[in-house]
Amino acid sequence: MRETGMAYFVILMACAIAGGVVVAVWPREREPVYQGKKLSQWVRYNCVQEPMASGGRSGGGDSAHRDEWFAVVAQVVRYEEPGWQSRFTFLASRLG
Repeated sequence: MRETGMAYFVILMACAIAGGVVVAVWPREREPVYQGKKLSQWVRYNCVQEPMASGGRSGGGDSAHRDEWFAVVAQVVRYEEPGWQSRFTFLASRLG
C-alpha cells in the first residue's frame, strides 16, 4: 500500500513541476511593435508632440484631431490581463 501511495505522490509532483515549467516558458502576449517602438511609446510621442505648422494652408487641423483620437482610443482599448491568469501566474511564481 505504501508503494502505491508513493507512486501517486511522484506522479503528482511530476505534474506540478511540468505545469510550472509550462507557465514559466509559455510566451506572454506582447504589446504591438512598429518600427522598433511599442504602441505605448507611440501614444506618448503623439501626445507630447506639437502639431506641425500647416505652412499657411488651412487643412492642417484634421491630423491633429486624428492624433488626439488615436491617443484616446489607445487608452480605452488597453489590454488587461484576466483575473484568473494573474492569480495563476502568482501561484506559479510562489511554487517556483
